Amino acid sequence: MFEKLTRIRAEHERNTVRFEEARAKMEESAAKLKEEEATALVGLAEKVKMTPEQLAEYLGVKDEKPSAPKKKKETSNKVDSGDPVKDSDDHGKENNEMEEILNGSY
Repeated sequence: MFEKLTRIRAEHERNTVRFEEARAKMEESAAKLKEEEATALVGLAEKVKMTPEQLAEYLGVKDEKPSAPKKKKETSNKVDSGDPVKDSDDHGKENNEMEEILNGSY
């Protein structure tokens, strides 16, 4: 009575195994590609007699690990008046903080 269901489940299991094998191959090839790209870049830096650090400086690349933005405690006792004009000075602070975060991230 459930032959079709059993057959579909078996097919699904086979496909799952194939999918996982394909995923592993894809991840492996992506890692090989990334490693080869890094090797090529180091080779290019050596070819022009630059260290990787000098090349990064030349290209204007910042440190790979940007420092985390500093958390600021908001100690304002200001009450929202409901008037966007009166409360607009807070938005300037938020925009400045957001710009600092974005500039630090990139």
